[in-house]
Formats: sequence, structure tokens, C-alpha cells
Amino acid sequence: MESSNHVIVFPNLDAMKILKNRLLDHIKKAGTLSFLISTFEYKLSWTLDLPFHHNYQCSYVISNSVKQDLMRAVCHQNVIGWNIFLKGYTSQYWTQLYSNSTELSEHHKIPNWGIKMVKNAISLLKQIWDNHNQYLHGTT
Repeated sequence: MESSNHVIVFPNLDAMKILKNRLLDHIKKAGTLSFLISTFEYKLSWTLDLPFHHNYQCSYVISNSVKQDLMRAVCHQNVIGWNIFLKGYTSQYWTQLYSNSTELSEHHKIPNWGIKMVKNAISLLKQIWDNHNQYLHGTT
């Protein structure tokens, strides 16, 4: 385990990548739009200090108004903090982006999408915490 000033870095990058990808898979199954998954993939890689590999890509062009809304959500989350995102403190603009999207018809939109996104983010943080504790203290 490495220590950089006051931050302890979890040594198992492979486990972190698996956990991050598990979160992305879960939010994809929860009906998350592809451009949001791509954004979360990048920002979580950066937040968790993981090498970035683009696995999720948006296969269509998003409108300028959606780009502006996406940038507002990213900037808002930057202010709140991406590490705080993993604790469940997310920008209201993510849900707004999802709700206003024309990519999904109204009958394909997932009820309580924002709640599911937060639940999955908190679950990722708990799994990271559990793996970290297991590494430090063992399984017993």
C-alpha cells in the first residue's frame, strides 16, 4: 500500500476497475443513457485514480442543448465533488438530464432512476471500503 501525503491509495487496481465497471453495468441496466454512462466512466476513473479506458461510448450525436445540460451537470458535480458522488451526494441535474431526454420514450423511462443511480454509487463505495478493509485486516 502506498501513501501519498495523507491519502492511502488502495493497491489493487484490478479490483477497483472491476468494481467501477460493475457500477457502470448496473446503471446501464437501470436505463442510464449512453452519454451519461460515458461521462460517469471518465469521471469515476479520474476520481478513483484508475487508468481510463473508454468502454462505453455514445453511438449518436447529442444536441447542443443536451451538451449544455450535460456540461452544467458535470460542472455542478465538480463543485459538489466526485468523491462525494460515491457517498450519494449527486447533482440534481443528472436526474433532470435523464427526465428531459428524448433518447427514451416516456414508457421506456425507468421510475426512480436517480434513486437507483445513487444506490449503485453508494454500493460501489461500500465495496471499495470492504475490499480495502479486507486487504488491511484480512478476512477474519
